Amino acid sequence: MACLADRGDEQPKRPSNPEINAETARTIADYLIGEMLRLACPFDLRLLVNKAFPDYQQWKDGEVESDWRDLITASIEEHLVAVKHPEELWFVNTRFFCLCTRGMPYSFVPRWRRSFVTELAPEDRCHLNGLGLRDGRVRYVTALGETNTPGGWRANEKDGGVLIDLEANEVIARGLSMPHSPRWYAGRLWVLHSGTGGLGTIDPATGRYEEVATLPGFTRGLDFAGPLAFVGLSQVRESAVFSGIPITDRPLEERSCGVWVVNIQTGQVVALVRFEDALQELFAVQLLPGRRRPDVLNDDTVRLADSFVVPDDALAEVAEPLRKFATPRAAG
Repeated sequence: MACLADRGDEQPKRPSNPEINAETARTIADYLIGEMLRLACPFDLRLLVNKAFPDYQQWKDGEVESDWRDLITASIEEHLVAVKHPEELWFVNTRFFCLCTRGMPYSFVPRWRRSFVTELAPEDRCHLNGLGLRDGRVRYVTALGETNTPGGWRANEKDGGVLIDLEANEVIARGLSMPHSPRWYAGRLWVLHSGTGGLGTIDPATGRYEEVATLPGFTRGLDFAGPLAFVGLSQVRESAVFSGIPITDRPLEERSCGVWVVNIQTGQVVALVRFEDALQELFAVQLLPGRRRPDVLNDDTVRLADSFVVPDDALAEVAEPLRKFATPRAAG
């Protein structure tokens, strides 16, 4: 997990730890829920809650997101996590091709599965991957195929992708190249045409895809702010997973990893952050409104063991030597 922030002219006092779950470096999903950030990691779902650690001065006035294990899921290859009203955690279960909710003591509780996959089995039959909301409810998903055999979607990676409307329970767009990140924004249905490096919209009535911007990487991870789209790009190397898709026709040196900012009214790139060494793939992009300098305090067990959060109205009862470090949350 990489946190991007405006540090101004300041230099970090110590290196940032960009990885959550460093032994695999594979955090593949995130969704912001108020003060909480949900992450899907290889074997669990995690909840990060916004805290202020005034003694953690990696950067002046730094904010730190602290995490703990939330739900063990085993290796189901979770993808995007979302919230359905009322606040209920939904997530994409890629290996079993279904949308799930949590339910102790279970690894997952299946809630939706398209009928072309006939049974639950950990076989990644069509690579369900993207989840989008509309009016606060789970509404759209993307998959890389309509196949019902183990790994069957791999036979047509180039243009076998689909977008499904859950309310209508039907496929509304076909012929997509490894689509990801369906989003309803500004009255339009957006999707990443990942295999071509595309950002575009889908007409829900006709299924027609219209490209807004073509970017120099495998597009995966999408968020919006005003007229701007923040798009994650992965460099992707030629492999069994990515063979035969248009983006790999570009020379490797012309493919990038990073976050590109696109004006959705003009289709022009207005800013970008390129990762040149440490990262080659991004799986999700999430804006953190109002957070200028976020960071992740992950496996610092000593610091976490002595860090506590209490309600603001209880701060007056905290011992004076400790209270001076407390930072009450702003109202609202």
